[in-house]
Amino acid sequence: MKNHHQTLAFLEGALGQKIQLKGLILPGVPVYITQAFNSYQLAVGTPEQYELILLTPKRALAFEQIMSALRFVRKLRGDTIPVLVADDVNPKFRPLLVREKISFLYKDKTIFIPEIGLKGDIGKMIKAKTNHGVGLKNAQFELKPLALKIIAGYLTDQVPEFFSQGNLFDEIKGKTDISRTKFSEVIRDLVRAELLVTKGQGPKKEYQFLPKQQLWKAVGKLPIGKLLRVIEVENVPVMKSEYVLAGETALANYSNLAEPKKKTIAITSEIFKALKVAGRLMAQTVADGTLIEVWKEDPKLFAIKNSLNPIEVYFSLKHDVDDRVQIALQEMLREYDIEMESK
Repeated sequence: MKNHHQTLAFLEGALGQKIQLKGLILPGVPVYITQAFNSYQLAVGTPEQYELILLTPKRALAFEQIMSALRFVRKLRGDTIPVLVADDVNPKFRPLLVREKISFLYKDKTIFIPEIGLKGDIGKMIKAKTNHGVGLKNAQFELKPLALKIIAGYLTDQVPEFFSQGNLFDEIKGKTDISRTKFSEVIRDLVRAELLVTKGQGPKKEYQFLPKQQLWKAVGKLPIGKLLRVIEVENVPVMKSEYVLAGETALANYSNLAEPKKKTIAITSEIFKALKVAGRLMAQTVADGTLIEVWKEDPKLFAIKNSLNPIEVYFSLKHDVDDRVQIALQEMLREYDIEMESK
């Protein structure tokens, strides 16, 4: 892919999206990177949905030199995806790139951009999208737990309709531990799924959520990654500050559902691991024990009155066959002007 026009053509075919070349020079990087790489800034989508930065080595480089440059660019431009053009890179490096989850292109054969779910043979991707008219929006896509968490914050009026990436990251970072890279990837996912609309460019870029009911319908059509796992124990093994109410216990707080005999709480995986190490998890021996939901994302983030966010409560119980639960879920959602989709 020494011809960048050819590279753009292959990328457009694989992504199913229009790509525009924004520039050939990457500003703000040290001389050692500009001397070692050619760089190409690409805008994906019309209007722009996210940005790629292609980095093509000018000479043979050690693996750590490549990693150092990619890490720097990632840190410098957290809202973009650096992609290595690996045509002339040592072939032994490609498995290492996959292991380290480093995005790369290899000639007209392989594309590996895990942030947007592209992994495999470029030719097969282009053929599939040509034959079936599949664009990036409709490609295989799974909403990550953190993405659902941010959506839940918006639907319950805790995340604004308009926001800048930096301001929202700072707000969430102040409440729970999260990396900027992970956060940026989730924002890109929300844009890619067309749940967020972008306005402006660079540091002044703003994001806007779809109207609530429109967003809710769109989310209902997307597959969602595994959010939690449940274990059953004899009693509540943690302090109140370490958990929020969840499941039917939380739903009872949000609706007229009678509070269940079996209490359900939600904790982080870190707290769960600490409980196991300390030996504080006792298997259930009585009928009215406690259910513990171990969530992939901090259940306290965007919780309301010490109960799991209503949107996450809904997704944890949406497949419950009890009619009482389904009626209570609808009652809960209507408090936020959301209508549950008919099954």
